[in-house]
Amino acid sequence: MPTAKLSNLFLTTVIGLLGIGILLDGTLYNKAPTHPAIHQIGEPQAVSAFINNQPLVTLERVGNIWHQTYPIAAPAQSLRVQPLLDTNKYSQRSYRLKDLPHEEIFADPVTLKINDTEYLLGTVEPVSKLRYVRSGDQVFLQPDTILPMLAAAETVFVDLNITGKVDRLTIGDTVLEQPAVWTDLKALRIVDTNRTDNANNSIEIRVTEDDQIRVLSASLSEIGYTITKDQKFTYLIPDTTAKKLGLVDLLADS
Repeated sequence: MPTAKLSNLFLTTVIGLLGIGILLDGTLYNKAPTHPAIHQIGEPQAVSAFINNQPLVTLERVGNIWHQTYPIAAPAQSLRVQPLLDTNKYSQRSYRLKDLPHEEIFADPVTLKINDTEYLLGTVEPVSKLRYVRSGDQVFLQPDTILPMLAAAETVFVDLNITGKVDRLTIGDTVLEQPAVWTDLKALRIVDTNRTDNANNSIEIRVTEDDQIRVLSASLSEIGYTITKDQKFTYLIPDTTAKKLGLVDLLADS
């Protein structure tokens, strides 16, 4: 009987501790595994990738906004930059460099730099299909997402959104109708402004988005209809979009 009482007391204690744990933290037993940083590199301000010392892409952050500076200057999509930054997250599988045939794994590596911290991207582990990533004398296995992105570096990081939610449009003193047509406007690509220097005509459009005024310059040149945003980046838009926006008629009359 004393043994049974002790067993019941033990079970009661365990159940009580589990109950306290659940009350203190409802997700205590369902938390996703954490991925601590491999290096304490501070707030990322620059990311670059190279192969054979030749640049693939360079990105810089200005305030909270990422910009691509190579291979073309363009605003960058933060969600696309994040997988590069995630290279600094510690994976659950890691090895000492000396325990691997690293001469084969990293024979032709891609070099990734976050701020001044360097990582080498090696081959894919054949069973897990994860990629070997080296930092110093440690090697990690991480999802193979970065190299496919770097293969399309000229376009994959570029943010082609010209506008968000447009509330008001004006050309000079004229308020344009149907501002919703200009909402979430997306371009085909970003173009070199030198190719639009000989534009036949252009108009300046003031766009109000969330109480913020942006200045767009629309023009027609030999490459087609373009919109320059805040005098920074020039976007090429389809002819069908230009017609839908009314730019075909507006530029013809300007």
